[in-house]
Amino acid sequence: MGVEVGQRASGEVGVGADRPPSYSMRLVAPFMAALAEHPSFPRQALEPLQRHDPDERIPIARAHELLEQSVSFLRDPDLGLKAARRMELGDTGALDFALNSAPTVRAAAETAIRYVALVNDGVELRLEVHGARAELSFHSHVVMPRAAADFMIGGFFQTHRNSWLERVPGLEVWFEHAPPTSLEEYAHNFPGITVRFSAPWSGFAFAATVLDTALPTADASLHTLVKRLAERMLSELPRARSFTDEVRRVLTSELSQGKPDVVRVAQVLHMSARTLGRRLRDEGTTFRDLRDELRRQLALSYVANPDVGLGEVAFLLGFSDVAVFHRAFRRWTGKTPIQHRRQVRDGGQSAAALR
Repeated sequence: MGVEVGQRASGEVGVGADRPPSYSMRLVAPFMAALAEHPSFPRQALEPLQRHDPDERIPIARAHELLEQSVSFLRDPDLGLKAARRMELGDTGALDFALNSAPTVRAAAETAIRYVALVNDGVELRLEVHGARAELSFHSHVVMPRAAADFMIGGFFQTHRNSWLERVPGLEVWFEHAPPTSLEEYAHNFPGITVRFSAPWSGFAFAATVLDTALPTADASLHTLVKRLAERMLSELPRARSFTDEVRRVLTSELSQGKPDVVRVAQVLHMSARTLGRRLRDEGTTFRDLRDELRRQLALSYVANPDVGLGEVAFLLGFSDVAVFHRAFRRWTGKTPIQHRRQVRDGGQSAAALR
């Protein structure tokens, strides 16, 4: 048994019986390939990671730390998209084959929801239908750097685009993060597809009528066989414990009571504010970042609902007054709440159509 990254500075990887949320090394491999080909990146920095089995795990906090260091070193904010283009069917093992052999689009989405933990147990997938629109959304339990979010969505699209995603009518790709300065790499990764930024979640939206469409790659025998393997692998996967989730749960409750500060949340969790901060740092985030991200997510949802007054939104998010909320919303989205509500009503939703 190896040692988890984050326990030592050496960068060794292993699987523990009690661990924080983690990625499979299968998700790290595309980044290593992209970095290895970059002339200015030191190859020796990749050696500790290259020695490990694809099905070993790396804590998400450590993976994000290494990713942000790489983005900073290369001055390349689009690294996640470039790594995503290296993904091929089979790179995530049983997950890919179980999803690709599913009978319908709906079954493929449900398969992804069931087995995503095989490669990433720090994210929850949801399939929801709202009128004529279906949504396959990715909800990370930890704050994600832009490059990580780009890779998560871009890699999923790249892997399954030929088998079914590009055949889905009305497909849109959504990202929670704000629009970047340049959209060139997004146009490369998602050709001819509408990409929306500052969305309430990251993932895919498409016509609900397609859900029960048969996949051209459907294979009942293979699907049954691979699902059996995936179930066994899932049962052997140690359960991830996310302290971030627990803090987020308490924060959600405390926001509407006007007490969303670190001292109050630490009291609810029966620990000191210093201990709370240390444990969040161990999972790659901070209390301030977590509170800000939670407020942003909830704000996008509340503001999109015309039945909720903007003053009520400010109250629900624990802001001292509406003016403070307006300033925060403009910082998150580049727009006022009223402007955003109008765009949602008119179908804009911070869209960038890459055609």
